[in-house]
Amino acid sequence: MKHRYILSTDRPGAEHWWDGVINHPEQGEIAITKTYKVKPLESVRHDEILRVKFSDKKLTYVIQYDDALFHKISSEEDKKNAIDLIKLQHKTQLADAPRNPYLKGAPLFKLEYVSNQAKVKVDETKEKWQAYTKFQEMTLDEKLECGYFYGQNPSGLKLSEFVYQMTDFGTGWLMRNEKMSDEPEAYSYRYHFLNLYGINNTPEQRIQSAVKKAIASKAIDKRPDGYYYGEAHVGNDDTQLYAFFRDNDSMYGSLLNKVKNSCRIENDMDEKPKEPKKVDPEKRAEGDPVEAAIFEDKLRNLCRENKIPAWKNMFVETMKKKLDEAGIDWKA
Repeated sequence: MKHRYILSTDRPGAEHWWDGVINHPEQGEIAITKTYKVKPLESVRHDEILRVKFSDKKLTYVIQYDDALFHKISSEEDKKNAIDLIKLQHKTQLADAPRNPYLKGAPLFKLEYVSNQAKVKVDETKEKWQAYTKFQEMTLDEKLECGYFYGQNPSGLKLSEFVYQMTDFGTGWLMRNEKMSDEPEAYSYRYHFLNLYGINNTPEQRIQSAVKKAIASKAIDKRPDGYYYGEAHVGNDDTQLYAFFRDNDSMYGSLLNKVKNSCRIENDMDEKPKEPKKVDPEKRAEGDPVEAAIFEDKLRNLCRENKIPAWKNMFVETMKKKLDEAGIDWKA
């Protein structure tokens, strides 16, 4: 298989010299020669060392080898060995790779593996179109909830501005390949949205969206000693916040009511509203204590509003039966 690498500078416009001398952690100072031989620095003349001058007239330097020819042409394997060392050079960073541990300061040169670059770009574009399509298929409310989940506050924006913020192929949050947090196992924004984010899919997702919306709308107040909902201290960080509302059904229900209409956005895209996907509230409540509490509160409020006797002490099944008898649609 043929392998092609391109060495370039991240600071074009001035002359920069790339020097093929590497301070190897085990072998000491070694040099890459102009014929891609790797030798101890002390055994190489200065004019034998590979040195590349970058300027406005020379922006890149290409090295390529074919590993199918290793057993026939020794220089092919020499190039491969040279590239392995170039990755350790103290001013060079391999693109799309962990930071070179031997870098001294910010990298001046970039080494990029381009043999499969076309396929990578095609796959990336395909993923971005999938993300864009998934977002566009959402209702407006679903789009807003998605924005809050990924830490963006759409309130006060025009819809076109918000859609651009989320889905622009270059800078959109849902298109980004960077990790969502500093945790080693964290997902990228694009991967998470495409593979893990679902419309009202999990209780945890709904809790996180509601909490972030409450912070953005000031329903949850951040003070020097932590987060407060009203006068109740509800946590010191995101993890504690989510846990508090996960474990306090009544407070979570109150929070949902508080932030229900807090987002104001101008629909300037002349889009016809999509019908939200109908989800049976009874099925959603199954196996989810938070949703079960919200469902029960909904039934009890319907009974109260329609003056059904003894509504305060009824069980869920009894409330459903009484509402059915009164001809009231509690499934809406």
